[in-house]
Amino acid sequence: MNTTAQIAPPPRTEFRFPSDEALIAENTATAAANAVGSLVRALAAERPSAPSLRPGGPPVDEVLRVMLRPMIQEWLDHHLPNLVKRQVRMEVRRIVSRAI
Repeated sequence: MNTTAQIAPPPRTEFRFPSDEALIAENTATAAANAVGSLVRALAAERPSAPSLRPGGPPVDEVLRVMLRPMIQEWLDHHLPNLVKRQVRMEVRRIVSRAI
């Protein structure tokens, strides 16, 4: 008779950061947002007005933006999660290899 009891392993739980916990400090996030804002404003100031398809119509770049947005969104929905996972994995490996 087998008296050895089978012990089930504890259920596996996935680690998650609390959704309200920021990964970077508030002042770092503010500085990054300010830098991006400055870049966007500088690029917008340098950008010449785009030609339109017809007189008085919307500029070509606006027409293309409207047409391409659904295609880009679909591509990003399909590919972005794996791209982010791969980049995060590579960055974690790089950091860990420096620590070892």
